[in-house]
Order: sequence, then C-alpha cells, then structure tokens
Amino acid sequence: MKKKHVSMKKKSSWRKHTDINDVEEFLEDQRLQERIGANIEKTDAELFQEDKTPQNKSISLRQEKKLRALEPSKCFIALANNSKVEDPIRKRNRVKTPDERKHPLLKAKIQKQKDEGIIPKRQLQSIKDRIEAKSKMIKSKVKNKTFDKDLWADDVKDPILQGNQELNSMWVNDELKQYHLKNLGEDRVKVPKITHEKRSQLKAIEPIAGLSYNPNKEDYENIINSVVSTEEEFMKKSQKLNTSLKAVYQKISKSEIKRRKRAEMREGFPIANGFEVEKDEEPSDNEYKTLNPPVRNKKKDLKKRRKQKEFKERMARKEIEKNELKKLKDLGMLKMYKKQILKTENEIEKKKETRLKKQEQKKFEPRRLTRKKFEDEDIHVEDSVEALGNLRKIKPLGSILVDRFKSMQKRNILLPNIKRLPRKRRITKVKKNSHKEEIPQISKKMRKSNKIQIHD
Repeated sequence: MKKKHVSMKKKSSWRKHTDINDVEEFLEDQRLQERIGANIEKTDAELFQEDKTPQNKSISLRQEKKLRALEPSKCFIALANNSKVEDPIRKRNRVKTPDERKHPLLKAKIQKQKDEGIIPKRQLQSIKDRIEAKSKMIKSKVKNKTFDKDLWADDVKDPILQGNQELNSMWVNDELKQYHLKNLGEDRVKVPKITHEKRSQLKAIEPIAGLSYNPNKEDYENIINSVVSTEEEFMKKSQKLNTSLKAVYQKISKSEIKRRKRAEMREGFPIANGFEVEKDEEPSDNEYKTLNPPVRNKKKDLKKRRKQKEFKERMARKEIEKNELKKLKDLGMLKMYKKQILKTENEIEKKKETRLKKQEQKKFEPRRLTRKKFEDEDIHVEDSVEALGNLRKIKPLGSILVDRFKSMQKRNILLPNIKRLPRKRRITKVKKNSHKEEIPQISKKMRKSNKIQIHD
C-alpha cells in the first residue's frame, strides 16, 4: 500500500515522517567502538606483539615484589579511566609534575652533568646523611646490654622515705607518697636551682693595699689620694646645693609676707588699681547670623577639566620617571651599601662584645635589690704619724661588725636598708561627751586631764 502524501512544512512533520534508524545504528556502533577500542583500522603490528623473552625465566621473590611495587595499587583501579573516548576539552588545566615544570634547558643541563658524572652538593649531603643514620641505627642495634641491676630491689634515694617502710616501695605511686607525706607533716619541697648558686662572684674578704700596719709607700699614697678625691667631690656637691637653694629660699620678715599676701588677694579689683571693668556688649536679638556662610556652587568648564586631567597625567609621568632614576642611582650606590652593611655588622659585633663584658663585670658588682642603692663604707685611713709600724701601739679603725655587714650587702646576701626611727605620736585635744557640761569652779589641771587624748 502506497503512503499518503504528507506535508513537510514544519519541523515536527520532518521528525515524525523521516526514517533515521540506519543513522542511529551507525552512531551507536561508532560509540561502542570508541568505548571498547576500534580494531578495524589498526595494523597487525599495533594489534599484536612479538614475545622475544624466554618463557622459563626465573625471577626471585624479592625482584617480583619490586616489580609489583612499581605498578599502580589496586585501590586506585576505580579511579583509572578505561574509556577510549577522547577528552572533549583539549587543553584541560591540571597540576603539573615537578619534572614537567622544569625548563627544557635546565633538564638538558642536569642530564649533561649526570652523563659527565657531576653530582650536586645537595645530593652528596643527602647520601652522607643516609650513611650516618644507617651507621647510628646499626650501633644502637648492636649495643651490648648487661643486666647487673636487681629489678625487684627497692632503691630509695629519698631520705624522708627511708624510715617509712609502707611508702618505701616501688608499688606505691609518687602522687600517693606526696599525699601521705603532706598529711604526716614531712612534705617534700622542690628547691630551686638558684639557691645553690652563688649570688655574687666577689670574695668574702678583700684586703685593700695600703691599709696594713706597715704599708708600702706607693700603696699608701694611692689610697690617701683616693680618699681626698672622694671628699673633694662631696664638698663640691654640697657647695653646689647650697648655692642653688640660696636663691629659692629667701629670708623674708612676717610683715613683708603679710603685705605680699594682701596685695595678691586684692589683685583684679577696680578700686585698688584705679580702673573700671568694662562689660562686654551683648549681641542684639534681632540680628541673624549663620554659622556656615552660603557658598556659591561654581562648576568647572571643559577647559579647566582638561587642564586638570593633563596636570594629573604630567604628575604621574614625573613620579614614574623619578622612580626609574632612583633605581639607576641605587645600582650605582651598591658599593656604598656594601660598606654600610659591613660597618653595621662590625658595630653589632662590638656591641655584643661590650654587652658580654658588662654581663661578666656585673657578677662582681652589687645588684639593685631595693629602692636604696648600695653605698660602700668610707675607707678609714691613718695619718703617717699614727701608722707607727707596731701592732701594740696602733689604734683600731672602723668596726669588724660593720665591715662584715657591708660585705654581705655587697655580695647580695642582705638588702641595703635604711635605719628607720620610731614614729612620733601626734597629740590632739578632744572634749569628752561626759565632761561637756562642766562646773566653772573646776581647776585648770582637772580640765587638761579630761581633754587630752593620745592617738597613734
């Protein structure tokens, strides 16, 4: 039966009345070949491979494991792409391997060095480190262990636990020992390391040259000169203080003080100075004044705008030129910068040396432990007449107790404090509530005894 004539004006009629089964079959076949891999167009050499290796080649188990290690692990089989369909996106972004990132020239250089037998320094260092690590590991393995210690013996070094047999056991925990000792009143206290260190490197007794009963002439003269210089400095300071305070503290009579005070209190009055204070004129209420005066909104014309734009461009160009010139100048000043760097490095080294010297010197000096600074005792020197050179006739100078006390302060054992005097009591007169209504005939002595009360 013949088909009826159908109108093919619309797309829907074309889709409905055209037969495309053969095209779909061809495309489906092509897709299948792409998935599996088309073998029709390939040659025999591409399809087949000649096996030239002998079949009975024996491989050791170790080599087999190594070859298997080179293959990708089975856990990544699901991620492997088995499809033969080409990627629609030709240039797809992906993370490059370190070998791919290298420049071809650099690759060629490394290969050339490898062929010549040149090994890089980093690689040599890594080989050395590996050998050292291996040797250490072998040494640690081969270490001979001698078991000459009784594992079950109770070794107790703590003298507190030696008397207590219950706690003196390896089965008792340290926390439990501490708890029991605390309750028994024999708590172990951790002593800090600083307690066993010397507070100062100074010697306990420092003999001064020139203070013996039969001193050397040069030592004696040196010590006298030092005492004289300290005394002169003290006198200069006291004289300077007196001269500076003389102008501040003037001697003024009581009448003069009263007169000055009266003049100060009267200052500013119109009668005293003979003038009248003028009152400020108040502004009238009718007058209106704005805080911000009106501003005219004057817009720029095209010419001004163009000039402004040109000026900005010119300034930007100048800034770029300036920066370029600065770069060129900096290249020329490289030598100067090198000298400056060397100079700063030398200065840093010198400062480091001085700092270390100061640290060493501070060990032989008294520290600042309190507000009061340590003041050394004055040196007691005998006159040349008194220093007879005979121990029986010589007079004792100073005090041994004060000398030892100052020595301990100097060695940072005692704090340099000031002797504080007892505070004076302040007496105030207070009228008692029980004695407010007094009889006028009571004597003055009785009144005083009732009024006086002592407060700390």
